Formats: sequence, structure tokens, C-alpha cells
Amino acid sequence: MFKWVFTLAFLFNAILIYACSCGPYIDPFCHSADSTDYIALVELISFDDVSAAQFKRIENIHKEIPDTIAVLGQDGLNCNLDFTAFEVGDTLVLNLFYDGLEVQNSYNLEFYQWQVFDCTRHYLEYSSGILYGRLTSASTQVETEYEHFKEQLFTCLDISLNMSELYEESVQIYPNPFQEEIRIDTEDLIIMQVNVYNINGQLIQSVKPANVHSLKISISNHDSGIYLVEISTPKGIIRRKLLKS
Repeated sequence: MFKWVFTLAFLFNAILIYACSCGPYIDPFCHSADSTDYIALVELISFDDVSAAQFKRIENIHKEIPDTIAVLGQDGLNCNLDFTAFEVGDTLVLNLFYDGLEVQNSYNLEFYQWQVFDCTRHYLEYSSGILYGRLTSASTQVETEYEHFKEQLFTCLDISLNMSELYEESVQIYPNPFQEEIRIDTEDLIIMQVNVYNINGQLIQSVKPANVHSLKISISNHDSGIYLVEISTPKGIIRRKLLKS
């Protein structure tokens, strides 16, 4: 069930009314992160206004971002991160979404290519080599060494294992979000097995088709939320996160 959240934010003598429709907030960081995202350690250096901020890159973690980026937060209509919770000088690990087409900020009418979503956790706070915030639903730990996080990042992403980019790009899983069923197309790759896990890491479905390159899987009997789909092929394993609406 969706919920509407209405809050007031006061910053720079401005008032912003938030109207965002999300399901239950998903706290673990790794449930938002996938291999298409940009993940970096950044410092908040200034606010454009209540709805957007400027960040300076400290270190790229997954994919590369520019030295300084303007990031769209909660603008009153979207479900992005509320920057009023932070201050200039704060250091964060951000899971960033890049939109090359640019998105207009409904609050200041400027255009932004970078966003941070917030229906699931897309940030971790950083201080003195420690990250603060849950990584997975299986762990109650809220503190993680930054270097350990970087070393184990592959377990946090829906990356492919032992598969070249060429083969990874040939695997299509859609639609995303989905309602009842998903379709998997692998072009020339044989689908050996498909496992579907819920947000708690429980295996809810396993299929072993016979020499097929395309497959439909129904997940109609399960609740809305995030699911991890794991596909085994002769060239390796690929994992993708999908949202059931």
C-alpha cells in the first residue's frame, strides 16, 4: 500500500512541501545499488537551494563522476533524497543516477543530470574511515569500514559473475518495474537456471528450463517489492534487481 508523505522544510527562508508516493522505506543500501549506478565518496560543498546541492568528488568507487556535480534532491514532486538532513562539509557515499537528458527541478526550474533517489537508501554517512548505515537486510550492523566496503562492493551490486560485458549486454530482463511476470531473453546464450530471491534473500522460485533462450516467469503470488533475479548461463551468472509494483 502506498503512503503519502507531507512535510515542511525550512532552509534559506524557503518553504518546500514534499508530496512523494513510495511503498515502505527500504533501509539497506545494497537493495538500491546496481551495476548501472554511479557510486562515489563525496563532500557536500554548497546548496543551490532547498532542493539541490553541489558535491565534490573525493573518490570514485563504482564508475566515474566529474570533480564537482550538481545533484537534484527532493523538489516537492519527485521521490529524491531530502538534502535538508545534511550540512555543508558532510561526507557521504552516494548511489547516484545519471540522466544525460537532464531533469527539470520543479522548485528552481533549473535542469540537472544527476539525482539521488530515496524510496530506498541511496547514501551512507562517512567519518574517519567508517561508513554508517545498513548494507543488507540480513545484517543489523550499521557501521562498516570504508575500505572493506570497497573491497566487497561486488556483493552489493547486481553485477555479472565471470561474464564479459559482451555477453552481459545480451541478457535482457523486462519489464522493470513489473506487475505479474517477467521475461528473460538471452539471444544466443542458453538459460541453464533462473533463481528468484525476495528482499530478505529467500529463494522464492527456481526454474531449470531445457535449452531455451527465452523464458517467462510469473511472480504474481508474491508481494510488491524488490526481487533479485539470478540467471545461470554457460558463460557465467548475471544478477539483476527488479521492482514489483
